[in-house]
Amino acid sequence: MLKKIVKTPIATLENDMTLSLPTTVHIELTSSCCFSCRHCYNFWRPEKTKPVFMSQAELDRILDELIKNGIMHVIFTGGEPLLNSPLLLQGIKKAKGAGASVTCNSTLAVANSAGKLKKLKEAGLEHVLTSLNSHIPERNDYLVSMKGAYAKIVDGIKNAVSVGIRISVNMIISETNIGDIYETAKLASELGAKKFFGTRVTPHITKDVNEQKEFLIYQKEARRIIDELMRVEKDFPMQVGTLVPFPLCLLVGDDDKKRYAKFYSHGCPAGNKMISLNANGDAHACVHEKESYGNIFEAGLKGVWANMKKWRSGEYFPDECKACEMFDECNGGCRLCALAYAGRMSSADILRIGWPVKPKGRVAEKEPTVKLSGLKCSVPSNLRFRKEDGFYMIDRFGSEILCVKDDIALILEAWHKKGGTFSPADFGLKDEAIVGKLIKEKLLNEEK
Repeated sequence: MLKKIVKTPIATLENDMTLSLPTTVHIELTSSCCFSCRHCYNFWRPEKTKPVFMSQAELDRILDELIKNGIMHVIFTGGEPLLNSPLLLQGIKKAKGAGASVTCNSTLAVANSAGKLKKLKEAGLEHVLTSLNSHIPERNDYLVSMKGAYAKIVDGIKNAVSVGIRISVNMIISETNIGDIYETAKLASELGAKKFFGTRVTPHITKDVNEQKEFLIYQKEARRIIDELMRVEKDFPMQVGTLVPFPLCLLVGDDDKKRYAKFYSHGCPAGNKMISLNANGDAHACVHEKESYGNIFEAGLKGVWANMKKWRSGEYFPDECKACEMFDECNGGCRLCALAYAGRMSSADILRIGWPVKPKGRVAEKEPTVKLSGLKCSVPSNLRFRKEDGFYMIDRFGSEILCVKDDIALILEAWHKKGGTFSPADFGLKDEAIVGKLIKEKLLNEEK
């Protein structure tokens, strides 16, 4: 039976909803960076010695193309976008003015004074994702290949927080710093970060994986990362997560599933919700991906999106994962890790172990149900709707979207426009499991 609501628009036997265009786009304002991180996808680019800076005219062309095609969320990135800060400022203003939400990925190590960051905040930048790879200055500086980097990053975080920019800290975890997770998170919390991501490193795809001992994360290391993140969430007032998904079968057992529910939130958006544009306009599904699917200046957004259709057709995903009840939540882990470790995008993630026992309902959580009698609901005002073929893409926040079949989405859209409370059953929402899922996924508010 085909699902009515999905988080991940990848074709499977249970889902036929795939997006006609992405909802989120990374825009690299420059390939130049103040660091040369050992783990970075820029580290292996052959053109790394010839930095590219996007021009105002080029960014305007890209944003016009994105706005015309209903893009919901823009992430300005690099390299280091603050090395092209005048363009970043103008890009924020234009994207926000068109109704898109905006965030920025930055080291915060350059152009990071409170005065300069305040201008970005006033233009509409509310959030920055930055990297801090160890609480030990010398270790952090080794990982980014620059002496004094730690002090610059910390100053940048402090200044961003002081002007009201929300900070998330991402720690790229490898053999070198896996023992530093808890103390690095503690420092991030003390600096004012609201989220802390512990992200397993993706080996460089241009080198043999066996030559990259520093970057290899197997099951033992992965469980250590997850356990440390759960300890962080318990002890500090921050949300935790990871930016490179774990196969959820790594977290086996009912008790483990409940404990690690934080990681049952979303899979990878690459090529099914999101694309990444280099500073020269070349398009990728994933920022770690070497392959280009064309240039947006030549093929347009529709052209490059069509070229990466294998990311949505299911061809890049193992059959055993697509048949799993949890595929909508994790998508089988990371495709670029599968490529790096096994040599094929469609290989199983190195962390996949499969479910030891899998009768129907054993692993997947049953959909929550609610009693419809007397239930009053409202539709959150922050939702954004985009019509697709037979369904709607509904954006909840930033890049967080769900795909919902027309018969349900049209009711939500109507009450989103109208406002107020209503009884779901009176307007055609008579399936208790569907209504329960809508409430769980915050597409409906239950009014007490």
